[in-house]
Amino acid sequence: MTASNRLAATSLDGVIHIKGILFESSNFFGISEALGSTFQAVDLSGLVKASWNGLLKFNRLMADKSDKTGSRIVLANVPQTIYSYLRMLPDFEKHFQIREAELPLVQAGQVKPTVINAGELSGLFQKDREGAFFEISDGNYISGRRDFFPGFFEMSPSPRNYMGLADFMLDYSSYCATIFAISADLAEGLGDTIKRSHSELASILEKSRTGFKVTGLLESDPMWEELNTLSAGFVAQVDGHAARIVSVASDIRVGMEAFSVKFQNSVQTFEDPTPESLQAFAMNTMTAKTITAVAEDLGVTAGSLFAFTAITENAKKFLAQLEAADLTADQIQSLIDAFEIVDPMADEKDFLLPNIEEVFQNAEKEILGLSTASQGCDLIRQIMEHRIREAEVISGFVAAFGTDANTPENAAMLINDVINTIKKKLVTDQEKYALAFYISAPEDAPKPASAQPGDMLMF
Repeated sequence: MTASNRLAATSLDGVIHIKGILFESSNFFGISEALGSTFQAVDLSGLVKASWNGLLKFNRLMADKSDKTGSRIVLANVPQTIYSYLRMLPDFEKHFQIREAELPLVQAGQVKPTVINAGELSGLFQKDREGAFFEISDGNYISGRRDFFPGFFEMSPSPRNYMGLADFMLDYSSYCATIFAISADLAEGLGDTIKRSHSELASILEKSRTGFKVTGLLESDPMWEELNTLSAGFVAQVDGHAARIVSVASDIRVGMEAFSVKFQNSVQTFEDPTPESLQAFAMNTMTAKTITAVAEDLGVTAGSLFAFTAITENAKKFLAQLEAADLTADQIQSLIDAFEIVDPMADEKDFLLPNIEEVFQNAEKEILGLSTASQGCDLIRQIMEHRIREAEVISGFVAAFGTDANTPENAAMLINDVINTIKKKLVTDQEKYALAFYISAPEDAPKPASAQPGDMLMF
């Protein structure tokens, strides 16, 4: 992470400006300190991206402040990606009020993120209180139901009974667009995490090899050469896999957003989606099969770093020999240099050894962390497989019923089948939040057998 992307908070004229990248591991001290002062709003225009856990930590900080003061936090200039995920969190409207945010404005059939303030949105609502959508002007409107934009002003949710397929497909395409965006961001985050682990392990490997050499206490192990070979081209391989997932998932998301616009138009003109449009929607999702294979490759690549366990195995022998050795002052200084130790007391053996041991403990932590990265790759694969299964349900249904897919009975059957398919295998918390936010699910739909939290996400 470059210095310009570090998380930072500054206060100016009663507004807290937050910029940089929001990771769980980011230093939130600046934000916490700023929240302790008097302010009118929190401006998020400088946020570049955020991880899921980083967003949850940010949400907790803001919610705590809101609960203590008894008033909502006013958010200003919220990027579309940040708003689209933050609004799905429970109690969003209890803790936040949106002054302005980027919303998906449709102009001449094209979606363009545009900053719209609460006053504008409220004015549109007052002009047409019974409508389901926000109409800006002739031919220009916001993509998505009014219910998709909470926090701007008080507005009761509209009842959704899915009178036809277009009505449901509008919500389902919005759900899918969010899930594919989540998957793209997850892949990007995993790629960065895996590369960082590799960089740290490779650095520790070099420190160890230098330490072995300057003391001559332990012979070189054949594994060192193998690990060096593993490192060659590793970063390019990870970048290739992650970029491929991001590219395909992003393309599918863009397609989903276009379908959402089409289905919204169909709802407004009381037209049924054609069998061709439903099949095209399913085929757009089917391209996710590419992602399932690449996600497996990314997981295998991450797993190859477990070979660095050799570092920790040799560390035990090395530390035991250092403990028994009568180290000279030159050897101690060489070890300080080799392991890049900054402890001023390390020139004494009793302080040197714990510092070296800490370096090897960091290697163990990185190796343990690889399990989380591998699980993240498997989560992407599962998320894709579930969307593909839902697309197969839609495709098979249209193939079986053709133009009759839009009859009330058949439409209700397809809607129920898709929702049940979603709920049977929810994988991540993000999927659960997205389902609850976007889709009006029947109460009798089965609950998922298991739902594991997906805690690694970039957006």
